[in-house]
Amino acid sequence: GRLRKLLDRDAEDVVLRLALADMQLRQGDLDGPRALLRPLVESTDAPGLALSRYAHLSALADDDETARIYFRRCLDSHPGAQVCAEPLVVLEMNDGKCAEAEQVLQRQLSVTPEPDAYRNLASTLQAQGAAAEEILPVLRNWVRASPEDQRDRNSIRADIGVALASGKLRDALSLYNHLGVSLHDVTDDVEQFDYTASRMALEAELGLHQAAVTTLAAYTRDRNSFQRDISGEDNVSYLQSLGAEMSVLPWSEWVTKRDHRLANPNEVDHQLDGMARSWLQHFAIPATDRSGAEEALSVFPAYLPLLHRSDRDFVQDAAVSRVYALVGRTSEAIPFAERAARSCAGLQDLVQFTRAQAEAADLLAKVGRVAEACRVYAGVLRRFPRSSGSVTAERVAASSKQVCSTSKNAIEFAGLW
Repeated sequence: GRLRKLLDRDAEDVVLRLALADMQLRQGDLDGPRALLRPLVESTDAPGLALSRYAHLSALADDDETARIYFRRCLDSHPGAQVCAEPLVVLEMNDGKCAEAEQVLQRQLSVTPEPDAYRNLASTLQAQGAAAEEILPVLRNWVRASPEDQRDRNSIRADIGVALASGKLRDALSLYNHLGVSLHDVTDDVEQFDYTASRMALEAELGLHQAAVTTLAAYTRDRNSFQRDISGEDNVSYLQSLGAEMSVLPWSEWVTKRDHRLANPNEVDHQLDGMARSWLQHFAIPATDRSGAEEALSVFPAYLPLLHRSDRDFVQDAAVSRVYALVGRTSEAIPFAERAARSCAGLQDLVQFTRAQAEAADLLAKVGRVAEACRVYAGVLRRFPRSSGSVTAERVAASSKQVCSTSKNAIEFAGLW
């Protein structure tokens, strides 16, 4: 209300207009903010931030084409505007438009060598079928563009990415041992969080249950207070929910921890997007059986709308798909599964992405889309062959033998079984 009064006094104040639009968005309004920003974006000298915010609002309303128009208009006027390039890349990568994302990234890097842009470029290239040796130079550029104090650690991370992309899961785990030593005195929580999530997922994928338990405990035992990551999620609860989904944390223990945290009003983000993320984190991601899925859907109305499509990554899409599938709502599950499986961001969490693709293939097979399911199954087995020690690969090999054994589909599996 105070922002509205100030804007009424000075309708030309761009900062006030942007601030009011953002506040309305936080209350769940999409139409109001777009109406506020429309006069700005229709001017010939529209500020890049206004174009970016208007494009973002359009994406939230599932109007991706309008979002692309305004993001690209922003980049045409302001080629170095990261505020437009980065969300456009995220939009394209989440929707599986890898070539389009690559084009934006190449243009972005021609203007300014942003570290994250190199990392995203490597991921889009890998998603389009580039071999590990082809993405290594891009990851080396990422290392060189990183802050000096992070380069040694990022060099190990680059090697981990290449090892995973080559299906060498045990080599990747060995590299995580080196990364853990390098992180020993690092206090930055984002680095520790990312390391814990990715290492725990890999250990679970290799069937190393106790190692995954130890990795999770090493992070969470000293972090009991509320901590948020850049997306507003509770780092401790997120890792515990991921641990529950991977059977690293027993369900009963997870539920006790979850309910304790949710009972504390200081540890809940009551804005709409915060509530949506909370539902995904505390109910959807850890649901792996029908009762967990039924609980997730039973509390969904209390957590308001699902996180908007443009804000959901493949981990979240896969979780929503699993919840619907577990309660038999297969037709509702499939669009989320398809979107998760075609993401271009898989390289940064390749173990979780592979699991998401395997689940998507299972759903496609269930509804009789056998050829599509077999293509996804084959992609999983090419990335993580059975010799890699991957639990998912073993399961996919068994599933695909049942589904893809006809002469029409078996060609996809030459040498993979």
